[in-house]
Amino acid sequence: MGGGVRLIVFDFDQTLSCVHVFKSLAGWAERSRKQERGLMRIPKPYACTERGQVQRIFELNSTEPFQSEGGFARTAFGGERRVAELRRFLNALSAEGTEMLICTKGLVGAARKCLSDLRLLEFFSEVYGNIGGDAYAGTPYDKAATRFEPSPEERALLGTRDNSGWRSKADLIARLLDSRRLRREQAVLVEDDPEEIRKATGVCRTHWVREAEGLQTEDFAALRRMADEGTIAAFEAPDGDPSMFCRAGMGAVGGRRPPRQPRSSSTGVVSGGAPPRTLSQQVAQSGPPRRRDLSPLGCGSFGGSSPGGCVTPPMLGSVSLGGSRPSSSERTPTGTAATGKGPAKHILMTMGGVALAPAKGVGWQR
Repeated sequence: MGGGVRLIVFDFDQTLSCVHVFKSLAGWAERSRKQERGLMRIPKPYACTERGQVQRIFELNSTEPFQSEGGFARTAFGGERRVAELRRFLNALSAEGTEMLICTKGLVGAARKCLSDLRLLEFFSEVYGNIGGDAYAGTPYDKAATRFEPSPEERALLGTRDNSGWRSKADLIARLLDSRRLRREQAVLVEDDPEEIRKATGVCRTHWVREAEGLQTEDFAALRRMADEGTIAAFEAPDGDPSMFCRAGMGAVGGRRPPRQPRSSSTGVVSGGAPPRTLSQQVAQSGPPRRRDLSPLGCGSFGGSSPGGCVTPPMLGSVSLGGSRPSSSERTPTGTAATGKGPAKHILMTMGGVALAPAKGVGWQR
């Protein structure tokens, strides 16, 4: 994947699953005075601790209507068709070398049990979340669940202190980036909570599952594009808009910003912000690149060319070759692209991870 996305951190409830697994098992649907989106009604008893929820899933798997649907987890994840699509998506990312893990405010054991039942747990290197019974008040069923030693199967699902040793999702991702020596643009948080998206914008890239009904086909496609675009990058220019894109070997894209386009909200990401046009649209607008615009380094000219592959940018902006461009889905809930440090105040360009510095009288040189 080169300089593209190397790490994806998924939320669990209403992101991987279509319903809120923790709240459903805890009986929130019955206590809620209004119909809250993402809640699934299940029969009593309810459970709020890790062991209690794991044991309750075991029981629900052999209880109707879940038994005829293939188990509790299959129902919570939207049925066989969506589970199959999710598995293909995760398998494709895994085959490309993308590391995937889960960070949830729910319970580690319950998340692992659902994923294990669906044969999806193998795709995730780790599951971070709450453990034991200290995070949420228990029920009589939870207390009864602790009277017996956990079975080997149950014990393998329960989390440890290593799974719960994080303060916030943004802090955990920052720690993961540091330990893996990854840059901000090489990690993505996939999340349905807009507040979590806001907190993570300065740490990593983000994908907001806006409808909070689980990842859908459009989300899978957007995340695949983010993972595959290792040779494209655009960061914010002084006025807050990405100023230009450049793909290695594509030549000049044009020095002018494309006009703003209306944003569709049908993909489950933010509508309200107007993203830049796609690279193919810009190339179509600017015309095909001329041969003399192609430099020995495989990069085109932004407003002028210089020998040795130097590039002279026509305007202030920030471009990275060998990095990754924020995709159309990488939008905050307010509709602005997230860079973490605000608008760029000067031009910064890298090639293959090596920073380039400006020299007087010429373009850009290594």
